[in-house]
Amino acid sequence: PRAASPRVASPRGASPKPAPSRIVRPRPEPTLKNQHASATQIQAAYRGYKARRSFRALKGLVRLQGVVRGQHVKRQTTNAMKYMQLLVRVQSQIQSRRIQKLENQERQQAQSKEAESTLGKWTSQSEAGNENWDDSVLTKEEREARMQRKVEAVIKRERAMAYAYSNQLWKSTPGSGIRSGGFPWWWNWLDHPLPPVNAPGSQGTKSFQLTPPRPNSQLKPSSRPQSSSSRQRQFTYDNIMETPTPKSTRSTILHATR
Repeated sequence: PRAASPRVASPRGASPKPAPSRIVRPRPEPTLKNQHASATQIQAAYRGYKARRSFRALKGLVRLQGVVRGQHVKRQTTNAMKYMQLLVRVQSQIQSRRIQKLENQERQQAQSKEAESTLGKWTSQSEAGNENWDDSVLTKEEREARMQRKVEAVIKRERAMAYAYSNQLWKSTPGSGIRSGGFPWWWNWLDHPLPPVNAPGSQGTKSFQLTPPRPNSQLKPSSRPQSSSSRQRQFTYDNIMETPTPKSTRSTILHATR
């Protein structure tokens, strides 16, 4: 255990001394210089206090601005990163679309070149003699009707040409078209031999034939004279019968078989 130290009595308690009496002296009157000095001290103290207070507020404001600016900078950086990612994505899409567009253009150019080459081959083949290609948009019935009209037009034109030729021939030699016996020159047309039944090319195709008139050397004039009325009737009959008509091989074969 710790030993207790003996207590020493304080001198106040042992011997109290009386307090000395305070001497009050009268204050001197402050001069103008003392007043200015005291005012300057008071103003300096107050200005220091205001400066310290404003400095504390300024420090807090600066700290707050730093925090806010840091958050704003972070937000700006995050937004910038997002925008950069979006921009990179859009640029990649645009580049892929451009590449696809270029590929489509190349494919179309290749197809157009191939089509031009095939068209050139077809034109060359058609010019060489292969003209069986039918590029019309008509139906089968319309094509057949058009072909029938063409055939009829050809027949009518041949009839007109034959009629004009026979009329011109009659005008040049009006009395040479009558044979002996009062029959015209085309009467021997009925005596012509019929073509054979199994003639080549007679089946499946229908060919139109025109009976040409005989030359003037084969026509024999009639020995007996005729009157003007009978000659006029004979002329009209000859004009009607001299008009050549198309003759079908198929119809001739059918008549021959009957």
